[in-house]
Amino acid sequence: KDGESSESTYVVPYAPFSRSDKLGRASDWMMGSSTGGGGDRGDRYGDRDGGGDRGGGNRFGNSRFNQDKFGGGQRGNDKYGSRGANASDSQGGGGQHAPLFSYFAGDEEESFQLVENKPAVRPKFGGRQRYQQHRVQRKEVEVAKGRDQGAGIERERARQAQKLRKNQQWHSFTYRQAENARVTLACSIDIRPEWVVVEQYTLPQLNKLAIKGPFTPETLYECGRVMPFNKRFDRVTPKITVDLHPAKSAPLLTGADADPVLTRLTSEKKGFVYTTDAVLATLVCASRSSYSWDLIVHHRGDHIIIDRRDGVGNERLTVNETAQEPIPDDRDNMNGVQQLSAEATGIERSFMEQCLDMSGTPTVIGKDGDNPHETSGLLPQGYRYRRWKIDDSTSVVVRCSLDATVQSRGQELMSTVRVLNEFDSRLQGGLDYRKMIENQRGAVLATEIKNNAFKIARWACCALLAGTEQIKLGFAARTHPKDPRNHVLVATQGYKPKDFAAQINLKEENFLGVLKTFVDVLRPLKEGKYLFVKDPAKPVLRLYAVPAESEVAFS
Repeated sequence: KDGESSESTYVVPYAPFSRSDKLGRASDWMMGSSTGGGGDRGDRYGDRDGGGDRGGGNRFGNSRFNQDKFGGGQRGNDKYGSRGANASDSQGGGGQHAPLFSYFAGDEEESFQLVENKPAVRPKFGGRQRYQQHRVQRKEVEVAKGRDQGAGIERERARQAQKLRKNQQWHSFTYRQAENARVTLACSIDIRPEWVVVEQYTLPQLNKLAIKGPFTPETLYECGRVMPFNKRFDRVTPKITVDLHPAKSAPLLTGADADPVLTRLTSEKKGFVYTTDAVLATLVCASRSSYSWDLIVHHRGDHIIIDRRDGVGNERLTVNETAQEPIPDDRDNMNGVQQLSAEATGIERSFMEQCLDMSGTPTVIGKDGDNPHETSGLLPQGYRYRRWKIDDSTSVVVRCSLDATVQSRGQELMSTVRVLNEFDSRLQGGLDYRKMIENQRGAVLATEIKNNAFKIARWACCALLAGTEQIKLGFAARTHPKDPRNHVLVATQGYKPKDFAAQINLKEENFLGVLKTFVDVLRPLKEGKYLFVKDPAKPVLRLYAVPAESEVAFS
C-alpha cells in the first residue's frame, strides 16, 4: 500500500526473468534449494550463480532470497515439514515458510486415483463366455488327471477329452451349419395306421451279429449265356475315354415271386427263404444305408419269399447317400436325389451293355443252354441259383447274376460289372476323376467308399453271393458338370471280391447272421404279408404286419 510492500508480499518467491526466457523458468517450483546442493543435476536453466554439481546456488538464481527465508534452516515438526531435520532434498527447503510451498508426493499417494475416460475395448470375436467355459473344462481335465493316479487314469482322460471335443463341436460354426443344412427325406411308402409294428431293429446293432462258418453254398440250377468282357475298356484312360450311349437293353428285373425257376424250387421245397441277390444284399447291408427303402415279405407257411414291391425302383442306384454333405431332395434340381439316382442307373446299364464283346463267343451256363429268362430286350447274362444252409431248419435259396467273363492267365473268370459315376466334383466333397484317377486311384476309391458305403457294400455282397472271381469297376464322369445326359468312361479297375469285401469290412459271417436274425423273427409269424421299412430319419428298420385289406397300398 502506498508503494510499499507488505511483509506477506515480500516473502512470496519471485524469480526474475527476461522476455527471452522460457515460461518454465518463471514457474519452476521443483528446483533444488540454494543450500541443498550436492547433486549432479546442476542449474536447470543455466543460472550464472549456481554452483556445485547439482546447483549449489539459490533456487531461482536470485541472491536476495537467503537461506533463512527459503529453505536454509531446519525443518519443523509441522504438517508439511516433519520428514527430516535436514531441508536439503529435491523438493525444496524447510524453514518457517516451508509449509507454504513445500510439496511431498508421498502424502497423497494413498488417496490418489486415476480416472480414465477411454472406452473399454470390446473383444473382436464375441464374448468371453465360450473361452471361460473351455478354461473351466480344461481345469476339470487337469483336476481329473491329478485325482486319478490308478489304473483308470487313461480311461478318465479319454472321457474328459471326448467331453471337451463334443462341447467344442456343439459350439462350432461348422456343426451348426451342418445342422441347418440337414435334409429330411420322405419315406419310401406311406405307412398306414392299421399296420402293426412286429419288430424294430437298431441298425448299428446289426453289425455285431455273426454266426460261425464256413458256409459252402450249393448250386441248384444254372442257366443263361455270358458274353466276354471287351478288352478295349481295360485300356481306357482320362486321355483316351469312351463315350457311353443310352442302353438298348436292361438286366433281369423279375422279382423272386415271379421267377419261374424259384417257383419250381419252392414246389420242390429246396429251402425256407427265397430271394434275389440284389434284394438280399439290400436287407443284410441295411446298417450302411441312410435313405428310406422297403421290401415285401410273403409268408406262406412252409416258406418265405423276400421281394421288392411292384412298381418301385429298388433296382435304382443311389449317389452320395452316405456323404457328409447331404444331397437336396429337389425334383427340379439336376443334382437332386431322384435325378442323380436315375442318372446313375442309366450309366450302369449303358456300361454293362457296352463293355460286352458281342462279337465274341458266349459262355453257355447250365445244361443244354436252356434259359427261361430269354426274352427280347434283355441283357445277356448268366444266372445261378445257390443255396446256403445256415442251420438244420434254415436254408436260403438266392438267384445270382453273372455279368461277363474275363480271360486271365489262360483261365476264364466270371465277373460282376459295376460303375461309379461323378456328377460334379465341386459338390459334396467329390474328386475330379480326370485329374486324380491315374495317380491317386486309391484316394478316389476311398472317397467313393465313404460317400457310397451302402451301394458299394451291396455290389460286394452280390459278387460274394454269385461266387464270381472278379469285380470289374468302371469310373464314369459327365462330359460337362452341367450336362447330366452325356457321359464318358475314364477308367476301369478289377478287384477280387474277397479282398474288396475285406477292404470295406464286409464279412460273410455277418450278413448271414443278420439274415438268420430276420428269419428267426419271421418264422413263427402267421401267414400273410409283411413289410421291412427303413426309417428315413433314424437308423431304424421296422417290420410291419400288413392286413389283407391293405392290398391297394402296393399298387
